[in-house]
Amino acid sequence: ADLDRNINALLRRVPVLRRGVGSSAQPGLLATSLSEVFDFLRGAAVPYLKGGVEVLIEGISVVVMAVYLARHPGVYTEGVVALVPPRRRQLARDILRDLTVTLRAWIVGQIIAMVLLAVLTTIGLRLLGVPYFLAFGIFAGVAAIVPFFGTLVSTLLPALFALGYAGPGQAVAVTALGVGVHLIEANFVAPYVMERQVNLPPVITIAGVLLVAKLFGITGLVIAVPILALIMVLIRHILIGHVYGDPISDTKPSGIVSFDEEPTIAPGPVEP
Repeated sequence: ADLDRNINALLRRVPVLRRGVGSSAQPGLLATSLSEVFDFLRGAAVPYLKGGVEVLIEGISVVVMAVYLARHPGVYTEGVVALVPPRRRQLARDILRDLTVTLRAWIVGQIIAMVLLAVLTTIGLRLLGVPYFLAFGIFAGVAAIVPFFGTLVSTLLPALFALGYAGPGQAVAVTALGVGVHLIEANFVAPYVMERQVNLPPVITIAGVLLVAKLFGITGLVIAVPILALIMVLIRHILIGHVYGDPISDTKPSGIVSFDEEPTIAPGPVEP
């Protein structure tokens, strides 16, 4: 309602905006264009902006909670262990210890990825002469908390801005910059974070993100990786270690929980 009143007030102050050619009473082209733009902002852009802000808030909240959980795990561990039957409490402690190390590894890796993307994007946009390069760089770093899909949004947003500000040439350059930066992130940072730090193969990560997003909506994009890490830890300890009885080695400092190597039989002479 306020937007409609503001548009009508603008049209009253500038009559040329609502005059057509000659004495026609039809709205002018500029008035029609303004009306369409405001209708788009009210009907489409605002909901998308609201959704983006919600994703950022939820993502930051997940990181903050993860930091507190990883920093003081004992406060929460003993409370959970007390709910488990006594004969299973050691297994529960092992699982929670593994989860703590995995969560710490994910936090460290995620921070590395976010800082790297923010720095590279800021430097690249500055060299291309794009206004608000620092804001776009920070946004690219924060958006990296949403695996794969956050990188897409952080590339398209400055490209669209450059398209309206300087034309198609700079938009193409900004898009190429975003693709290059995210190729670096995808080939060097993401494998290190997901596969080596959290022990999540890339294919499982992508499929898991899609599945969790389908179940939980936008929030699922943010919490997908911690949920996948939790599931992998439970599978290793409960299904493989407890049910199947296969040995599991201690958690490594990097956050990887690996299986003991299979014994090998040295080749020798074959007796007749």
